[in-house]
Amino acid sequence: MKWLIVLPVLLISTFGGLSMAHAQSAAAAIKEAQRTGRPIFAVAGATSCPHCVALMKRLNTEERLQPLIAQYVPLKLDVSSRDFQVWEKFFPRERSAIPALYIVTPKGEQLYGKLGSLPTEGLEEMMLETLGKAGRFPTPEQWRDLDQRAREAEALLDKGELLAAAELVGPYFQQLALYGPLVEYHETGRYVVTLAEKFRTALGEFSESLSEDGGPDVLFEQALTLIQAQSIFADWPALADELTRAERRWARTTEIRQMLRRARELDQAVTLLATEDPKQVTKAVRQLNRIVARYPPTDQVAVRAAAALEKNEAGQEQSTR
Repeated sequence: MKWLIVLPVLLISTFGGLSMAHAQSAAAAIKEAQRTGRPIFAVAGATSCPHCVALMKRLNTEERLQPLIAQYVPLKLDVSSRDFQVWEKFFPRERSAIPALYIVTPKGEQLYGKLGSLPTEGLEEMMLETLGKAGRFPTPEQWRDLDQRAREAEALLDKGELLAAAELVGPYFQQLALYGPLVEYHETGRYVVTLAEKFRTALGEFSESLSEDGGPDVLFEQALTLIQAQSIFADWPALADELTRAERRWARTTEIRQMLRRARELDQAVTLLATEDPKQVTKAVRQLNRIVARYPPTDQVAVRAAAALEKNEAGQEQSTR
C-alpha cells in the first residue's frame, strides 16, 4: 500500500495563514481517510502564489462547494516543505504549475492530479466525479438506473400501488439518504427528493385510510403494509417519521396492536430470508415455522409464513439441480 512509507514521514503542511476548513497534517489526513473511507482532497501551493490564495479563498467561502468538501479529508501542502517533496515521490505531476489539486483514495489510489493542473471551470463536476469513483456518490450508470426506477415507481404510485412503488425504489432511497445534501447536486437526485415528497403525501393518505372496523384479514393486510413500508423507508427520516406517526395513531386497540406484532414478526423473518446468508436464512426458517405452528392455518400471518417457506424450499430445490 502506498501509505506505508508516507505515514511515518509526513508532518504538518501549511502555506501561510490560509486554512481550508478542518485541514490537518498529512499524517493525520491519511489516518482520517483510512478511518472514515473518505478520499483526501489535497491542495499544494504557496503563500507567494496569488492563484493559490484565490483557490483557498474559494474553497473556504463558496457555499455550494462546502457539502462537497465535507465528503473529503482536506489537506494543505506547502510546495516548499519536505512533506510535499515526499508526497510528489508517490504522486508525481506532469506539470509543475501551482496550485495543484490531488484526489487520493484511502488506499492511496490517485483519482485526480496527475497532470498537475487545476480546473478553472468544472471544479464542482470534478469533485462529484471523483466522489463517484471513490464510492461516495452515485456513478452516472447508477443515476441512470435510479432515474428509470424512480419513474416506474412514480407511475405505480399514481395508480395507488403504494407498496409496489416503495419496494421498487425504497432501497435507493435508503442509499441516497447516506449522501445527504449531495443528492441536490444531480438532476435525478432532485427528482427523487420531489418523488419522496410525493411518497410522503401518499403515506399520509394511507395512514388516514387505516380502519379499525375491518375483519382480521383486512386489519392484518393494513398492518403488514404499514410494517413493510417502515422497513423500506427506515433510513429516509421524513418518510419513516410519517409512518411512525401513522402507527401511533392507528394502534389504539388491542386487536390492532396484535396485528402489528404479527406483521412485524413476519416481515422480519421474510427480510432475513432474502439475505441469502445461510445463518440468517436458517434463523428465518425457524421464525416462519414458529409462526405457522402458533396461529390457525387460516390466519393470514400463518398463510403468508407458509407461502414464504414454500417459496424458499422451491428455490433451494431449484438451486441444487
